[in-house]
Amino acid sequence: MFQNIINAVKRCYTLLVSFAVNTVSFLFNLPMYLLDLAKKATTAAFESLMQVRILFGTTLLVLAGSASAAVDEAVTTALTTATTDVSSVGNAVFIVLVAAAAIRYLRRVL
Repeated sequence: MFQNIINAVKRCYTLLVSFAVNTVSFLFNLPMYLLDLAKKATTAAFESLMQVRILFGTTLLVLAGSASAAVDEAVTTALTTATTDVSSVGNAVFIVLVAAAAIRYLRRVL
C-alpha cells in the first residue's frame, strides 16, 4: 500500500520536474522565437516595399520613355553630356571618400 503511494508521489514529482524544465525551456526560447518572428515580419514588409518601389520605378521609366519621344536631339545630347559629367564628378567624390576612410582606418590600426 505504501509502495503504491510512494510510486504515485515519485511519478507526480517526475511530472512536476518535467513540466518545470519544459516551462523554463519555453521561457528561455520565447525571446528567440519572438525575435525570429519579428525578423520574418520585417523581411516580408521590406520585400513588399521593394516590390512597390520596383513597380513605381518601372512605371516612371515607361512614362519617361514615352515623354522623351518629342524632345529635340540637342536637348537629349545636352542631357546625356550633363549626366556623364555628373557621374564623373560623383565617381571622383566617391573615390576621395573611400581614400579618406582608408587613411582613417590605417591611422587607427597603426
